[in-house]
Amino acid sequence: MNTLKVTEKETTVHSGCNFTSACYSPDGKYLATGEYNNTSGTGTVRIWDASNGQEYAKYNHGSGSYGVVYGLCFSSDSKTLVSSGSNDYSIIAYNVQTKT
Repeated sequence: MNTLKVTEKETTVHSGCNFTSACYSPDGKYLATGEYNNTSGTGTVRIWDASNGQEYAKYNHGSGSYGVVYGLCFSSDSKTLVSSGSNDYSIIAYNVQTKT
């Protein structure tokens, strides 16, 4: 299981990937990370529960040059997470509550 440790000095995620982006939700409940795995060539968006460091949701962002996550942003109500990136200039919206 992947875990997250957040302190005032550091944030450590043990997911085996390289971070490409990160952001906190406005309500402070979640930390989203964009990751790229150089070995498999895949991108991943994860949402972490900031209160306990556990992975809350995980989304496949694509593979190859289409998998890189360049940016993340939560909506003002923290119910939607948007990721951007890829060579096709796509923007993907995720429903945080339903994890879809």
